[in-house]
This record gives sequence, structure tokens and C-alpha cells, in this order.
Amino acid sequence: MTLTQIIILSIIQGLAELLPVSSSAHVIAAAKIFHLDPTTPQFVLMLVMLHTGTMFAVIVYFAKAWKRTFFHSQDEFVRFATKIVIATGITGFLGLGLQKGIEHLTDPGYTRLESWSISDTDPGHPRPTGSTLLTHLVATANGARLFKAGETLTLNVKKNGDPLPYEPITVAPTSSLNDLLTSFRHGFAIDTKRMPTRSGIPKPGVTLIQDDNNPKAVHIVITGNEGHENKYKLADGFVDSAEQVRINFADTTKGEVEHLFKRMDLIAYALAAAGVLIFFTGIVIYFMKAGRKGITTADGIWLGVTQGLSLPFRGFSRSGATISVGLLRGISRQRAEEFSFAMAVALTPPVLLYEAYRMYEHAKATTPIPLGISDFMPGIKGLIFSFLAGLVALKVLSKLLEKGQWWIFGIYCLAAATAVYWMHTHGYGN
Repeated sequence: MTLTQIIILSIIQGLAELLPVSSSAHVIAAAKIFHLDPTTPQFVLMLVMLHTGTMFAVIVYFAKAWKRTFFHSQDEFVRFATKIVIATGITGFLGLGLQKGIEHLTDPGYTRLESWSISDTDPGHPRPTGSTLLTHLVATANGARLFKAGETLTLNVKKNGDPLPYEPITVAPTSSLNDLLTSFRHGFAIDTKRMPTRSGIPKPGVTLIQDDNNPKAVHIVITGNEGHENKYKLADGFVDSAEQVRINFADTTKGEVEHLFKRMDLIAYALAAAGVLIFFTGIVIYFMKAGRKGITTADGIWLGVTQGLSLPFRGFSRSGATISVGLLRGISRQRAEEFSFAMAVALTPPVLLYEAYRMYEHAKATTPIPLGISDFMPGIKGLIFSFLAGLVALKVLSKLLEKGQWWIFGIYCLAAATAVYWMHTHGYGN
């Protein structure tokens, strides 16, 4: 990812995050135009760090208002903090529940494990084949030899929660990659005669595929039998007797909520739904009396539920939904805005830690190179620009709220939904 791309994505994030128009939808659409994959853990972590930049913008922008409203006395602070904790707890419970449900629904029903990228030390061979000696294999990422003669290797694997018996293998000078593939086939209890019953499910087995990024490298791919009762779970990967990982596998068919990022049509629908909600709210509040300034416990519950429902669905604006629900409950425009962004500030740190952990786990499974500061640099650079753009967006939002022009954001979301759906029909989501 280039610096120019990072700056553009950061500005889009900063402007769109703090306007009720769904920053994620805009950033994902821009990523598609740049031919970037928004489903990778690295991109998701950068997205969360851009959210962190806007969080700092929120803190700076609302500091005086929060101090005047929620921090002017100890009793008021306790009441405010209690409602934020309630709202954030509901958001976490509901958001995680929805995420797990989506991951279960998007799970294809079979396992596909893909190894690190591996190469052959022999320059005479373009890439490893079944006859390549194990002692000739190296990890493509860092050139480290994967196996040495005489070491004993084992694989800790569970099938449907139960450990499978796996006979450790000892690397001999003549051991080939075919020997390793055969060992995996037996150790995973893969029935190559059992054909899939659904379309789109590949034939089970253990094969080699070329690395898309390196014509002289391959991946080992283990495809399990169809059915959730055949799902595999690895512990520590392929390890030697000293429990040092020699090769690891990533589950490429594991259901992930980020897979929805590839569905531009779903993002368009979510944008449209947010647009309808915001437009409807804008019309309703035009005829309402001045809202109340107090935030009740019931308000906190409603706003927490709304925020939790917004989290998994890219395109359904979190700020747009929570402010709209607050306005419909009779909260004043200023107070609904302040409380909505206070919830965002409370939610951002745990989400950032969670995404950093997921990125660490993904890196461990896909490359032997440890996660370093360089993996965080795109997000760190972008954080600065999203902070500055966020300050501009908050001024625009506050002015339009004060003027009672909330409905304008609804019109914009509907227009954006049309544009995103156009991208979907023209192949940008594929």
C-alpha cells in the first residue's frame, strides 16, 4: 500500500466516520478502486487504527462539551459513565453474538488448510514438486530451512473436537515431499473416495498449488471432507520434538465477518437502509419540539442495541443509526451527538486490541516472520490524517444538526448506495 493510498483512505475515513454516511462503506469502495483486499487482517487493523485517529478527533472536539455536560459533578459523571458502560456492554454482547452467527452462516462446511509458502533450495527446479527432498525445502518468506535429516515431526490436529492419532515422522535423507503429503492424508483421516454432495465443495485430498505471488514457490493445501463433523483444528502447526514450528497452516475457509466486505451489494443495501432511517428521522424531528437534554438508562440500552446491530454490517452507519435512534427517542440534537460519539470512544480501544490480536494470529499462521512494527506503520501514518479530517467532519455535522438538516445525510446515503451498487454490477466487488 502506497503512502498516497494511505492518505486518501485516511481522509475518506476521517470525513465519513464522523459524518453519518458509513466510513467503512466509503473506505472499502475506495480500496476496491485501488485493487486492495479489504478482507485481510492487515487492512482491517489499519481500518481500526484510522478509527482511532477519528476517536482522538472526537475527544479533542467534544472535550469542552463533555466537561460541561457530563463531568461538571461527580454524580453526573457516575450517571454518565454508568450509561456508557451499559451501552458498551450491550454493544459488545450483541455485536459479538452477531459476528459469531455470521461466521457460522458463512462457513462453507469443509476445511481448507493452506501452508506457508515454501521453496526449493535447488536452483535447477522452478518450484518444489512431490519428488523434492524435505531437506531442500525452505520458507519462502525468510529462506530458513524447514526440515533437517534426523528430526522427528508431529502434527497436533483435532477433528470435531477430538484429537486424531498422528504418527510422528522422522525425516530421512531420502524423505520427499510426497512422503509428507501421504503422512498428512493419513493423519487427517481424509477419505479421498468420498465425493462432495454440494456444488462448490472441492474434492478432499492433499495437494500442492503454486504460490500466486512467487512462481518458484508452492503451498501445501489440505482439503477435508464435507460436513462440520469433519472440521479440523490445529494446535501449534507442524512441529519438531522441541515443539518448534517447522510449518504452519491457515484455515482459509473459516467463516469471517470480514468476508462480507467483498459483497458490495450487501454494503449498498446497508447504506440504503441507513439512508432511509436517517431521512425518516430528519423528517420526524422537523415537526418535533425541542428534545430533552437528559440521557436515561433506557436511552443507553436502546443506543447500545443500535450500535451493536451496526457493528458487523459495513455500510450501516454507526453514528447515523445511534444519533437517529437518540433523536427519535426525544433526545436533543446536541446531546444525541455527544453521547453517540462518547460510545464510540469507549468502544474503540477494545476493538483495536482485538484486531491487533487477530492480525498477530493470522501472521503466525501464514508466515514464519514475526509480526513487527512495520505491519502497523500504514495505520500509524493514516491515523494522523484521519484525525485532521475528523475535526473537519465534526464541524460540518454539528452545523447541519443545529440547522435541522439531518435529512441531508439520508439523501447522501441513498445516493452512495446507488453508486456502490453500480460498482457491484460492474465487477468491483468480485
